[in-house]
Amino acid sequence: MDLDVKLRYLPILKETLEGSVLEVGSGSKGIARFLKQPVTGCDVTFDGEALPNLTAVEGSVLALPFKDHSFDYVISSDMLEHLTSRDRGKAISEMIRVAKKKVIFGVPCGRKSSDYEHRLFYLFKRITGKEHRWLKEHLENGLPSEEELVKYVQNYPVEVKGNVNLYLWFLNELFNPWFWFIPWLFYPLFLYEGKTTYRKIFIISKL
Repeated sequence: MDLDVKLRYLPILKETLEGSVLEVGSGSKGIARFLKQPVTGCDVTFDGEALPNLTAVEGSVLALPFKDHSFDYVISSDMLEHLTSRDRGKAISEMIRVAKKKVIFGVPCGRKSSDYEHRLFYLFKRITGKEHRWLKEHLENGLPSEEELVKYVQNYPVEVKGNVNLYLWFLNELFNPWFWFIPWLFYPLFLYEGKTTYRKIFIISKL
C-alpha cells in the first residue's frame, strides 16, 4: 500500500463513523480496507473486485444515485481535484444532500501544493518519458483553494484540518514508483504535519 493512501485516510478514521457510510470515489477498496463495518462505495467505474465489506454502486458525484439523507456519513478522499472548478460546488452539494450527520472530504489544496505538483509532474516526465496520469488531471483542473471549497458548504458549520506535510509528501511521491518501501521506514516522521500541508480535510456537520 502507498504510504500516502494510509495518511490521507487517518484523519477520517479518527472521526466516529458509527452508522452507515458512503464513500464517493472509493474505487474497489477505499476506506473499506481500514474498516470492519460495511461501506457503500460510489464511483464512475470499479477496477477489479471490490472488497467483501464494500458494496460497489456505479454513479457520478454530480448526481448521486441515492435519496436525501441516505447515509449517516458521506466521505471522499482525493476526488474533488479531478473535477473542473465549475463542478466542485455541485459535487459538494450532492454529498451534503445524501448525508444525515457529517460529510468529510479530503483534497489537495492551495497554491503551494499546486506548485509542488507541477515540479513532481515534470520530474516524473523527465525521468520516465511519460506523463503522470492523475497529476496531469490535477494540473488541467487546477487545485482548489480552501476558500473556494468553504463557500460551497452552504450554511452548515465546517471544520478544516491540514493533512500531510507538503515537503514529506513530495519526497514520498518521488520515492514511491521505485522505492516505495523507503518512506515506510520513516512512518513516524510522516505523521508530522507542520504548518504547510499538502491536503486539507473538511468536516461538515449537519447535526
